[in-house]
Amino acid sequence: MVLKLSTLKFPFKLSPCRNLPARYFSTTTLQLDLQPHPNPDDFQSKIQFLRNNLYPDSLLRVLDQTQDLNSALNIFKWAALQKRFNHTADTYYHLILKLGFAGNIKELDNFCLNLARDKCVGAEEAFASLIDTFVKRSCLNEATRVLVRTISGGYTPSINVFNHLLGALVSQKTDFQQVLFVYKEMVKAGVLPTVDTLNSLLEVLFETNRVELGLDQFRRMNKKRCTPNARTFEIVIKGLIVNGKLNDAVLILHEMLDLGCRPDLSFYTCILPLMCQENKLEEGIQLFRLMRASNLVPDSLICRHLIRCLCINLHLDDATNILREIIEIGENPPVDSFVDIVNAFCEGESFSEAIHFLENNSADLTSPYNSLLDGCCKAGNFFLGKSQLDKMSERGIADCDSWNILIRWVCENVGIKKAYELLGSMIVRSLVPDSGTYAALLLGNCKLNKYEEALELFYYTRSKFWVLDSICYSRLVEGLCRLEKIKEAVEVYSYMSKSGCSLEVTTFNMLIRAICDVGKVDEAIKLRQLAYHSGTSCSTLTYTTIMLALHKSQRAKDVLVILSQMLIGGCDVHAEAYCILIRSMTTLNRFKDCAFFLKLMLDEGLIPDSETLHDLFSCLASHSQLHLVSKDIDKIISRSENLDSAIYSLLIEGLWKEGCKSEAHLLLDLMLERGLVPDATIHTLLIGSNVKEVTSSGTTMYANSMEEDNPQNCRCCVHSHPQEDQNYIILSQLHGSDVHICNRTAFSGIVVMRDSSAMDSFEDIFDSSLKLEETHYQEGYKEGYNHGIETGREEARQVGLRTGSETGEELGFYKGCVDVWKSAIRIDPTRFSARVQKGIKQMEEFIGKYPVTDPESESVEEIMDALRLKFRVIRAALGVKLEYDGYPKPKDIEF
Repeated sequence: MVLKLSTLKFPFKLSPCRNLPARYFSTTTLQLDLQPHPNPDDFQSKIQFLRNNLYPDSLLRVLDQTQDLNSALNIFKWAALQKRFNHTADTYYHLILKLGFAGNIKELDNFCLNLARDKCVGAEEAFASLIDTFVKRSCLNEATRVLVRTISGGYTPSINVFNHLLGALVSQKTDFQQVLFVYKEMVKAGVLPTVDTLNSLLEVLFETNRVELGLDQFRRMNKKRCTPNARTFEIVIKGLIVNGKLNDAVLILHEMLDLGCRPDLSFYTCILPLMCQENKLEEGIQLFRLMRASNLVPDSLICRHLIRCLCINLHLDDATNILREIIEIGENPPVDSFVDIVNAFCEGESFSEAIHFLENNSADLTSPYNSLLDGCCKAGNFFLGKSQLDKMSERGIADCDSWNILIRWVCENVGIKKAYELLGSMIVRSLVPDSGTYAALLLGNCKLNKYEEALELFYYTRSKFWVLDSICYSRLVEGLCRLEKIKEAVEVYSYMSKSGCSLEVTTFNMLIRAICDVGKVDEAIKLRQLAYHSGTSCSTLTYTTIMLALHKSQRAKDVLVILSQMLIGGCDVHAEAYCILIRSMTTLNRFKDCAFFLKLMLDEGLIPDSETLHDLFSCLASHSQLHLVSKDIDKIISRSENLDSAIYSLLIEGLWKEGCKSEAHLLLDLMLERGLVPDATIHTLLIGSNVKEVTSSGTTMYANSMEEDNPQNCRCCVHSHPQEDQNYIILSQLHGSDVHICNRTAFSGIVVMRDSSAMDSFEDIFDSSLKLEETHYQEGYKEGYNHGIETGREEARQVGLRTGSETGEELGFYKGCVDVWKSAIRIDPTRFSARVQKGIKQMEEFIGKYPVTDPESESVEEIMDALRLKFRVIRAALGVKLEYDGYPKPKDIEF
């Protein structure tokens, strides 16, 4: 990297006869303009001292004594102008060191350039010392800058300098690009890497999830004349395990053992626990045996993980032998290892073996015996647990936890009376009940539905500032909710949440529902916020309950706020939540939002309930907006077999009024096929409209013509002859049927008569006269239509260009955001949550589906609305203020 630096400017004119050393003309950044000094007298005294003693050593002493950086710079520059004085590598070294520690990268870079160009004796050693010192002081940016100037000055640092800097960059988790930059500088300088160099490169590759690239570098080490060592295999195996490539890690481990590479203690300490955590028992035991064969002593971490893995796989003999082997070599195994072995024995109900193991190995440890007591209680063997507790008390190793285990089991399975007897024995043995004891008693009272007594115990524990476990709190809150003691339940929950104790999800949902049922939805919202800080999980039911309460309270806008929080929380939107959203949007008359949520619901295979459909269609029909859901109506009808006649009537009437008559007729046919009877309004609407057409053309309408009734031509009476159901359409019935009086109760008395031939011939006589006005009308309409096309074509073209440009600009904005986010994910796959990554992928799919070549497609608005909503959800999840300025802020959806 080359920096463009300013040239030296002297504040005075040089005399032609003055002979200055050539070094002044190679200096590119020394500015002779003196900076102000905090102590001018001190500065002048130092300058006066140097006038008579201007030697490198004296200058170094003065620089070391000068604390102010500006003063040190000015002294250094003053010395550079003195006749017969040249700066040395030592003087440069001291000044550059001061600049680096002060973080003055710009001046540091300039003086490093001067040191390289002045070709001072010992400059290469000075550069190496600067890099080493900066690395030891964790000034890695300064060390990197010195390295760059060293190479640009024509010097070649040794491989140890590069390795030292690379190791520091990797250990401090610096940016991958900075590590790669140093490695490239090494390659440019012609320095061959060693195995330590490649180890640093491999480590940063695996830490930044570049697994394939790391494996590739590992395989190419021999081509670079480097043989992998134990540290290399440790980095690669660890990187593979951490990145979820366990099988590859096992293969690399066997490859290492086949090559005869001897691992060191660091390798065992790192890899053996990882293998045990991944339940690779065979490899774990193999590494342990190799470790012992090398006379290496395992630490507590290795012991804990290996024994736990053996116990999980029920290899209790091996676990016991390894534990004894560790004891024999003089090491103290962790207490957790004894507990794991006892738990494994208890899981197999081998209580006698567990007791024998404890008596021979840990007779004075309390925790393993407590695990034995817990195992006995879980197996229902209370009397064995009680006998062991008595023995523990005799040895003096029983504590409050030991008694609490039995007291709690008794409270949960026997009764509170027996628990109080154990409590008395505990107090007799001079043990004071603690929070665990009261938690057990509280739980016992809840089991007996004695919530008043349980609440008193809670108040006592709160006065002691004790924190109980989540199970006790959950049972108490559940009981208080059943007793409709909502205030007390909220009080308990608030205390436990502030204490950092979480509540069970089902109990929390019960509490939220109870609060919403009494109309305190704001209190429920506050508790949901409190749940976030206490670690209590909120499910879809939690948000749905609050949304329903807000909807009932006529706070539809707040429903959208809860929806945004629900999406950010990673909860799925179920059918009930969609129904609440649709009903809330109908109250706000947000028709597009209603249609959008309905489409999302149908795309997920969900169907709204009857109440939601009725509210939705009533709202849309009353505002002539049913066309927004015209495509979705077919899906609803095809998937739902239980739609009532009221919903059909709403749809038919609304579509008819919006001019969608063919769709209305089809719905009526489907309604009749399903055995539903249209009401009088629908029958009058459809048949009355056609009767009006017939009457206006000269046809007579009769109210009672029973003798000409033909039931075969009536859709309403088609039930009497179902074999002809598919042969009639309502349009043909209305325009081409004989006179017929409908016999169905709802439509009796409606008669339609078909045109007669006499009326047709009568019309022919006056045809030319009667249609004169219509002829003029048609000619005027055609002339005006042609003129409108000519004058409107250019205006329409401009509007189309402007609209297309705006849409394209907005699509480009979203595409740019998606590309940036995808680039961030490629660099760091864990940067965004799984839900955010899914949303980004969906945005990309929406952009790909946009019909660029078909601007008249009906899916344009749906895709753009989906893109905008998905963009807002991702923006809210990321917590960033990002918005497309070219598009007006929507007023329909507010998050």
